[in-house]
Amino acid sequence: MLMALAMVLLFISVLVTIPPVAALIYFHVSTMPTTGNPIPAGCFSFNCLVSTSRSRRLCTVTVKLIFTSMVVVLGSAFLFMLRKFKIRRASTTEKRINQFAGYSFCLRLVFEMLPFVADFVLQETINKDLGKFIGPYGAIGGAIDFFACTLVYYVLSFLRRSSVTIVKSTNTQV
Repeated sequence: MLMALAMVLLFISVLVTIPPVAALIYFHVSTMPTTGNPIPAGCFSFNCLVSTSRSRRLCTVTVKLIFTSMVVVLGSAFLFMLRKFKIRRASTTEKRINQFAGYSFCLRLVFEMLPFVADFVLQETINKDLGKFIGPYGAIGGAIDFFACTLVYYVLSFLRRSSVTIVKSTNTQV
């Protein structure tokens, strides 16, 4: 049951993402300027990369926000299913893999999605770029996320906790 539900969620997520990606690629190719500087000087955030019109930037940001939200929703659904439908006792390796999946999801949420959402909200409400204040947050957040995921993987995979097992012998030969 769990595997079937996971496969259905995966199939739906693939079907939902392919048409918007194709539409976004078509939109960008058809409206791409043939002249001009695609990255203006002093551009440190995702919102200023598209140097043409506001509607094109808003379309790009909206699609990225939708995809990021889908990753968050699907990640939350998979983590919920993982916790709720534990059928058997997981091995140590499976526990480590599940822990790593949960940690990497949370790290991605904190280091990549939250700065992007904050930048989007600041840009649309008070017309201020987060990139002007903290620099290239996408590159910094991605690098910190990658480093933190590597560190978590190292801690979960290679550091062994020493445990003591007490064995009682039932053999009572004198």
